[in-house]
Amino acid sequence: MINFLLNENVLVKRRKDISVASRDDFNNPIYGAPTSSWTTVYASMPCRLAFSGTPIEFAMTGERIKPQGVMYAPVEFVCQQEDRVLTGGGIEYVITSVQKAYMTSNVLSHYEYTLELP
Repeated sequence: MINFLLNENVLVKRRKDISVASRDDFNNPIYGAPTSSWTTVYASMPCRLAFSGTPIEFAMTGERIKPQGVMYAPVEFVCQQEDRVLTGGGIEYVITSVQKAYMTSNVLSHYEYTLELP
């Protein structure tokens, strides 16, 4: 990947496992809980964030903008689904899918991570 295209550094955090997730009164995991206790995987990962749209989610209590986009990262930085990405502006995203991008049939160029709000 061409490094000058990477225009942002983000913080990546990961939950150790589902058993340490915050719980509600019925012992169900609360996935939107703050990530302050999660393990920091990368303190400053170079990447490029590209958001294609900001659809609105409507509900009885109101609506919220739900940006959906892709984070491009070098092959040295391997993230997993459900990792949290925190931008310099304080926005937190969750990785919902991971794709490998190949330069040739057997040479990995970079990773493409699909991001959404938690």
